[in-house]
Amino acid sequence: PQEDTPEGLVQIHFVTGQITVDENGAIDADIPPRWHLNYTVIASDKCSEENEENCPPDPVFWDTLGD
Repeated sequence: PQEDTPEGLVQIHFVTGQITVDENGAIDADIPPRWHLNYTVIASDKCSEENEENCPPDPVFWDTLGD
């Protein structure tokens, strides 16, 4: 989460990128009122195996630093 967006509202699946509601199935963003939820999402085509040794060499992967 970024800016004033609280933790624990949604989950973003590491491999699929699917966004799901976290915790009790409701996004409680109305106290105080929030009109936007701000997140940083980084997309990558890098191999994401749990054991990186299972990934083939990737000469075009570039590790971009973000905030």
